[in-house]
Amino acid sequence: MELARRIAPGYSDNPKVSVVVVAGSVGRSTADRFSDIEIDVYWHEPPTDEDRKRPIERANGEIKIFWPYSEDEEEWGEEYTVEGVSIGISSFLVSTMDRFLADVVDGGDTAVLKQMRIAAVQHSIPLYGSEQVARWREKAAGYSDKLARAMVAQQLDPDELGIWYPRHMLVARDDLLMLYDIFCQLERCILGALLGLNHIYLADPRFKWLNETAAAMKIAPADVGHRLKQVFLLSPEAGVAELHSLLEETIRLAETHLPGIDLTTSRELIRRQRPVLENRLGVK
Repeated sequence: MELARRIAPGYSDNPKVSVVVVAGSVGRSTADRFSDIEIDVYWHEPPTDEDRKRPIERANGEIKIFWPYSEDEEEWGEEYTVEGVSIGISSFLVSTMDRFLADVVDGGDTAVLKQMRIAAVQHSIPLYGSEQVARWREKAAGYSDKLARAMVAQQLDPDELGIWYPRHMLVARDDLLMLYDIFCQLERCILGALLGLNHIYLADPRFKWLNETAAAMKIAPADVGHRLKQVFLLSPEAGVAELHSLLEETIRLAETHLPGIDLTTSRELIRRQRPVLENRLGVK
């Protein structure tokens, strides 16, 4: 944080800049020896290359990567080092953040990129523009029932859960790579649905910070964070049983806390399994 505060004025002294925050693990106060410093900068107007390079020069930084503007992510990005510490800069327009908030909070948009940006603002330490950050956070606090239902419906959609069908076959065949790939996909579905139920924005599609995220969930299967990890540490057969229990419990919680939502097809689908055929000699 001391180094981040020394770097921040290189950005905030530019009149085009509205907000500078420390995000990532440092912003969440969970940094460890593997952490870098992630700084998000919000601009009133698009920064020039000179706008982006001037703070690096001022900090005596060494540029490692300097990305052009990404149309898909609506972001400028660069990485550099200062005193041996890796610094990652993500730059956005203020108008982009305003639009993301409107889309997600008012429109129920479940887009991953937009939720990640909102979560980053919520879990950051403002170094400049704290009033604007407060306004964004106030808007983000209005996580709607519409968004919760959209998240649950998307994550527990039958098309997403259908991959559970061959689980016992994969255990019997010792096809563990395919089985564990399914474990990962369905655990993300469970977590995504629980985020909706708990009105928590998706911070990372790979669920970085799982322990902290699970601990923040008031509506969840008991000991959900530990159990999700245990699925991979148990025997394959026991892992299948544990993950199935988590799927059943998550569906039940969704039906309890979102009256009127119909997850009948999803429940029926996860209970289906590959049939076992026997030949005339009775050999499976």
